Amino acid sequence: MPVHRPRTPYFADHSSSESRAELRTLALQPVRLNRGTAYPCTENELRDATTLSSQSQRSYVSAMQASRDVFAHNALGRNLSFEEYDAVIRLENIVLEVVARRREWSPDLIIKAFCDLDLVFFDGFLRGHVYVQWKTASYFPPPLPRSLTFGLTNPLGGGKAVIHLNVDAICWNDSTLATTSTHSV
Repeated sequence: MPVHRPRTPYFADHSSSESRAELRTLALQPVRLNRGTAYPCTENELRDATTLSSQSQRSYVSAMQASRDVFAHNALGRNLSFEEYDAVIRLENIVLEVVARRREWSPDLIIKAFCDLDLVFFDGFLRGHVYVQWKTASYFPPPLPRSLTFGLTNPLGGGKAVIHLNVDAICWNDSTLATTSTHSV
């Protein structure tokens, strides 16, 4: 019986300092459909994941009610809509292809997949009301000793918010973190 030997990946090993620095650079560039990670999303989905919508604000829902809604939406054994099922398949495909090293990825993946993640986990309630941006460590408050801030959610009022992701903590780069630590002292 033949033995399967995995092929050498055709993309960079992201564990080296150079590769992490490249990821940092890629994260800070504007997200485009035709650049970075190939993920099946539309221009509208990209826009909704990176900019605030002009949608009117939603009626106020308490944190307790919002939590109940999220738990109900994510109940085990719940039947998925066809849209949710398709989103789960797209997310599963990209994760399996990246893990199997058949697909190249970059930090834009979280933004390209944001609408699918929203649909699957939050029933689409975030779309148009929450968007995502990558920021450098200098944007975030100084971390406590031996800790990193991976991201912050900033309320913008009217039921809208922005999620800022710390590219230097997530795409950890020794020299960037050393520089950040020096600036925060």
